[in-house]
Amino acid sequence: MLVYKVSKRSVRDRLTLLQNRHKEKIRSEERASGIECEETELDRALEEIIEKEQSSNQEKESAAIKTKKDKADAEEQRLTAVKRLGETKNRLSETEGKENRPKRADEIEVKP
Repeated sequence: MLVYKVSKRSVRDRLTLLQNRHKEKIRSEERASGIECEETELDRALEEIIEKEQSSNQEKESAAIKTKKDKADAEEQRLTAVKRLGETKNRLSETEGKENRPKRADEIEVKP
């Protein structure tokens, strides 16, 4: 009975090697027109893995773009809110005058 010990790295390296060989085989078949090769079970499995990996990468990229857009929108809304708050405070201070401004701690009168 054969026992193989594999690690994540060895599996990943082997898969990368198989994918590269498969891609090269497909390219060579496309270059040599007229050659019809049989597609093996390994070829179908590798093609499926490659397609799933590509779709996963596209999903990650679209999620990253959406996250960046959401952050930019949130920042824009925050800046708008800060601007409105400043305008409101300015308007209130102009109408009420400086009498109602909050006093600093050293200006507060203490009644005994």
